[in-house]
Amino acid sequence: QTDSFELMQMNASIKVWDKMIMNGGDIINKGTHQHIEVLMMDKNSSSLKQLNEYLSIMSSYENKKKAYRDSVYAE
Repeated sequence: QTDSFELMQMNASIKVWDKMIMNGGDIINKGTHQHIEVLMMDKNSSSLKQLNEYLSIMSSYENKKKAYRDSVYAE
Protein backbone atom coordinates (compact mmCIF):
# COMPACT_ATOMS: atom_id res chain seq x y z
CA GLN A 1 0.00 0.00 0.00
CA THR A 2 1.40 3.38 -0.94
CA ASP A 3 0.53 6.93 0.00
CA SER A 4 -0.23 9.61 -2.59
CA PHE A 5 3.33 10.98 -2.48
CA GLU A 6 4.80 7.55 -3.21
CA LEU A 7 2.31 7.13 -6.04
CA MET A 8 3.38 10.47 -7.54
CA GLN A 9 7.04 9.39 -7.28
CA MET A 10 6.30 6.04 -8.88
CA ASN A 11 4.43 7.69 -11.77
CA ALA A 12 7.30 10.16 -12.30
CA SER A 13 9.76 7.26 -12.35
CA ILE A 14 7.69 5.34 -14.90
CA LYS A 15 7.80 8.38 -17.21
CA VAL A 16 11.61 8.63 -17.03
CA TRP A 17 13.14 5.14 -16.86
CA ASP A 18 12.92 2.74 -19.80
CA LYS A 19 15.26 -0.14 -18.93
CA MET A 20 18.57 -1.05 -17.37
CA ILE A 21 21.04 -3.43 -19.00
CA MET A 22 23.70 -5.02 -16.82
CA ASN A 23 26.59 -7.20 -17.98
CA GLY A 24 29.66 -8.51 -16.29
CA GLY A 25 30.58 -9.95 -12.98
CA ASP A 26 34.05 -10.87 -14.25
CA ILE A 27 36.85 -10.78 -11.69
CA ILE A 28 39.73 -8.60 -12.93
CA ASN A 29 42.66 -7.76 -10.63
CA LYS A 30 40.73 -8.92 -7.53
CA GLY A 31 37.78 -6.67 -8.41
CA THR A 32 34.47 -7.18 -10.13
CA HIS A 33 34.09 -5.69 -13.61
CA GLN A 34 30.56 -4.76 -14.71
CA HIS A 35 28.92 -2.65 -17.40
CA ILE A 36 25.60 -0.96 -16.62
CA GLU A 37 23.58 0.97 -19.18
CA VAL A 38 20.47 2.91 -18.21
CA LEU A 39 18.01 3.85 -20.95
CA MET A 40 15.49 6.63 -20.53
CA MET A 41 12.08 6.99 -22.13
CA ASP A 42 12.70 10.32 -23.91
CA LYS A 43 15.17 9.55 -26.68
CA ASN A 44 15.17 13.16 -27.96
CA SER A 45 16.50 14.89 -24.82
CA SER A 46 19.91 14.57 -23.23
CA SER A 47 20.21 12.07 -20.41
CA LEU A 48 21.80 14.63 -18.12
CA LYS A 49 18.90 17.05 -18.60
CA GLN A 50 16.37 14.27 -17.95
CA LEU A 51 18.23 13.12 -14.85
CA ASN A 52 18.40 16.67 -13.51
CA GLU A 53 14.65 17.17 -14.06
CA TYR A 54 13.87 13.80 -12.48
CA LEU A 55 15.93 14.55 -9.37
CA SER A 56 14.28 17.96 -9.08
CA ILE A 57 10.81 16.38 -9.24
CA MET A 58 11.72 13.71 -6.70
CA SER A 59 13.20 16.32 -4.36
CA SER A 60 10.03 18.38 -4.65
CA TYR A 61 7.86 15.39 -3.76
CA GLU A 62 10.08 14.54 -0.79
CA ASN A 63 9.86 18.14 0.48
CA LYS A 64 6.07 18.09 0.13
CA LYS A 65 5.89 14.72 1.90
CA LYS A 66 8.05 16.00 4.76
CA ALA A 67 5.99 19.19 5.11
CA TYR A 68 2.77 17.17 5.18
CA ARG A 69 4.08 14.74 7.79
CA ASP A 70 5.44 17.60 9.90
CA SER A 71 2.01 19.25 9.84
CA VAL A 72 0.22 16.02 10.75
CA TYR A 73 2.58 15.11 13.58
CA ALA A 74 3.16 18.65 14.86
CA GLU A 75 3.16 19.00 18.60
